[in-house]
Amino acid sequence: MARLLYMLTRFLALTFFVGCAIGMMAKNRKNYDPSHMDAEERLRANMCDLYSQNLLSGKRAQELMDDAYSAGNDNFRDLVSRSVRATGKRNTTGHEARDLRQKMLKSSQWLGAYWCEVRCMHKRKKNATKQWVAIWLPHELLDCIADHSIADKMLERDGLDPSSLFHLQECESKAGQTFATVGLWGDGVPVNWDRSESIETLAISFPGQTGANRNVRIPLVGMSKKQCCDETWEDIFDVLQWSFGHCANGTWPAERHDGQNWHKKTDRHRAKQVGRQLAVKAVLVEVRGDWEFFARVFGFPRWNTKRGCCWRCKTTPSEGNYFLFCNHLLD
Repeated sequence: MARLLYMLTRFLALTFFVGCAIGMMAKNRKNYDPSHMDAEERLRANMCDLYSQNLLSGKRAQELMDDAYSAGNDNFRDLVSRSVRATGKRNTTGHEARDLRQKMLKSSQWLGAYWCEVRCMHKRKKNATKQWVAIWLPHELLDCIADHSIADKMLERDGLDPSSLFHLQECESKAGQTFATVGLWGDGVPVNWDRSESIETLAISFPGQTGANRNVRIPLVGMSKKQCCDETWEDIFDVLQWSFGHCANGTWPAERHDGQNWHKKTDRHRAKQVGRQLAVKAVLVEVRGDWEFFARVFGFPRWNTKRGCCWRCKTTPSEGNYFLFCNHLLD
């Protein structure tokens, strides 16, 4: 499962071309600006975009890129298969998707997923056991976006609702500085035809933005619902709390979230960032999700809870009367 989550997060990174930053990651919009490209560059960008959105299989995408290179388009030199570059003939290896994904991510500016141990529900034992889970860290994503785009654009707050704006102003008043705004979005996503299995996802949004940028969602973590328990969310939010704290301080962490030293294999790039300042400081101003998400993650009462779930009154299900409620609405 951990390997599947790793491949999922790495594949999602393909859809985020850093040079386009925030403005080009909106829904139903291309990840590049075709007006600044010639025909050969647009062909490459189109093929990469189709593959990254899973509209083109890895095998088919590699075949098209090899043909384009053989036809004289030198823009595919770094993506062409080794056999075509060496002999001009294409050999099928069965690993086209994996190899193409690695080549496309070779120049990626993202630091990669942060691996940590999270208590998850064991499928057979039905108890909480530690498993390695991949998480994208908010402070790393924000630093990368701000470093490759206009940082002032991230400080916009026209899209904030009154409560989020009030919270932001309180934070800025206490800190004596200006912050960018970040939101946390939680939801479940069905992954099969009968909706019997779903992936619980957490993503960050930018509520201060307006227009197309307001719809940007960057996934942080995805977990099978069957493997999620109370301890799962506790461990995940420990990591997010640590990351959001560095977002507000504007500093790169000197160690892992649990106080341990950086892992030599997965954290070698993070160790090089120690002592640097983030390109932008940000605070979490809102958390959005449906009632099921809040009940499952934050312990909110559910609709059928005996003690009641209303946040405005103390009415319980046993005291409620459907017909009286309908008559009250009609009055």
